[in-house]
Amino acid sequence: MAETPEGLADIMLLVRLTFTMSPSIAACERSFSAMNAIKNIRRMRMSGETLSTLMLVNAMSQTLKEFDPTPVVKKWLNRTKNP
Repeated sequence: MAETPEGLADIMLLVRLTFTMSPSIAACERSFSAMNAIKNIRRMRMSGETLSTLMLVNAMSQTLKEFDPTPVVKKWLNRTKNP
C-alpha cells in the first residue's frame, strides 16, 4: 500500500474491517431468523440440544431444488422391518 498519512491509514483499516464484517453479520442474522422459526411459542419446551441439532440441520441442509430424495427413499423402502 502506498504511504499515507497516519489518520488516513486508520480510516482505510476501518473501511477494510467494515467490509469483512458485513457477511458475518448477515450470516448471524440469518441464523437468528432460523432459530426464531425453529423455536417458536409452540415449541418453548424444546431442549437446547434439540435446538442446536435442528439449527445445524438448517445450516447444513440443501435447498429443495438441490435435494435428490431417491437414495433416502430407497434406503427407507429397503430397511428391515421389526416383527
